[in-house]
Amino acid sequence: MTAFIAIVLIVILGVALLLLLSAIALYARLVRLRDAVRSSRLAIDVKLKECHELSVNEGPVADADFQRRQTRLRGLEDNIRHSVRSYNALVRDYNTELSAFPSNIVAGLFKFKKDESLYLEE
Repeated sequence: MTAFIAIVLIVILGVALLLLLSAIALYARLVRLRDAVRSSRLAIDVKLKECHELSVNEGPVADADFQRRQTRLRGLEDNIRHSVRSYNALVRDYNTELSAFPSNIVAGLFKFKKDESLYLEE
């Protein structure tokens, strides 16, 4: 009988350890996804600031300089559109992970919040 109790305790401890390791892995995945979303958003903010600085007219500008600015501005706008699409894909993956079982349990315990997608006016 003592051997049976020992086996049951070992099985229970094994299951508990497995659950703990799974929760740790899920938590780490949620943190990685959340950090990727935040990093992507910061990169977009930097590009938007650069775009704004390029578009501000500070006095007379030579025609060639104006053309270079316009080309750079168009390139930045394209880059921002691409970055927003990538950001939205990350947000979708993150939000899906937050609502899927069993990661939704870990997300609830650690107060992870959903993020919002960005929308660009065309």
